[in-house]
Amino acid sequence: MTSAGSEGPRREAFPTWRDVLAMLGMLVLGTLAGGVVAGLLLHTGSASQGLAMFVGYVVQFSSAILFSLWLKVVRGGGRPLLRFSLRGGSPVIVLWGVILTFAASVVIEPLLELFPEEQFAPLQQLVGMGGWMMLTSVVVAPVMEEIFFRGIVQESVAGRHGPVAGILTASVIFAAAHYTVPPQALNAFCVALVLGCVYARTRSLVPVILIHAVNNAIAWFTMVLEDGRIETTRAMIGDESVYRIVYAVAVAVLAAGCVQMFFSLRRRKRAGGASGDNKLNA
Repeated sequence: MTSAGSEGPRREAFPTWRDVLAMLGMLVLGTLAGGVVAGLLLHTGSASQGLAMFVGYVVQFSSAILFSLWLKVVRGGGRPLLRFSLRGGSPVIVLWGVILTFAASVVIEPLLELFPEEQFAPLQQLVGMGGWMMLTSVVVAPVMEEIFFRGIVQESVAGRHGPVAGILTASVIFAAAHYTVPPQALNAFCVALVLGCVYARTRSLVPVILIHAVNNAIAWFTMVLEDGRIETTRAMIGDESVYRIVYAVAVAVLAAGCVQMFFSLRRRKRAGGASGDNKLNA
């Protein structure tokens, strides 16, 4: 016989991995539906390319978000989702997150330079789509992607399997969602790890949405300033000696951030084991 808090009932808690696959499957279906809607708008001349992409994107993530919330209700998941506590939106945490995402992007640049230049072309084309794509990239994407990946996927998986599983699962799915541009997928995985750790620490979507928005804004306006080209930090600095110093600082900052996040997650895991979810929210 199994007690109420034992492992038996917990195996039936939301989400099982089948639930996660169902949410991922709905994201894929939403992507197809968004593509169809965008294609119809373009075919009928009802919208510009930028507006059609914007509408398709909203259809894609709205479908995935609404389905996942419905699935949680049907499956009886008791863990709260979509946490928007302003208490977690400390400017210091947001600034630290922006610094870490930038440091992660610099550290993986040598890997990104191995990709053929033509694989970056889809990103360069987005800049030419005007204001609707800027709105999508800088405002809508940070909100909707963080709601789905951190607020739903990470939060629900963490409640069932722990914070590390939640961070890794959401990060892998986040990277997979950017599969059409392989170098962007690699960068997205690294950025998602930072966002996941920040979310696990703050338990609020506010800071991760802000960090995501700033990260996308920097990338977008850098491409605009470079006439659509994607320039590496090495190319923008120009001086190899200075670049090596910047790279070394980025490695040190990222390492310090990883250590800090590790101990923060470890403390929260201990607190959760001792006092439950109420302790985690303190």
